[in-house]
Amino acid sequence: MREPVTVTLTNPIDHMGQTYTELTFTREMRMKDLFVMDEHKGGSMRTAALYASMANVPFEVISELTNEDMGAAAQAVAAFSGKPSGTEAADESKTENLVDGMTP
Repeated sequence: MREPVTVTLTNPIDHMGQTYTELTFTREMRMKDLFVMDEHKGGSMRTAALYASMANVPFEVISELTNEDMGAAAQAVAAFSGKPSGTEAADESKTENLVDGMTP
């Protein structure tokens, strides 16, 4: 079991009366995360759904992330997937490849 990975957001996000200043990923991806991804079409939306599920925040929070924060989230998810992390994960095409590599 890996230690939680917390991403401090460069731009806090307000959603439904709550301000999100960080995202914490505490676990490996589970089948329920894949089910959430299946509810969305398009690579970016599926990625956002995965991150929201793994960080236990509303989808709308992830949809407001800056590119920099999305890259940091990608690195956090990579830490739980066994995939290599690095700044290249911020590149949308590589982020989608990361997610595609997780799906059966």
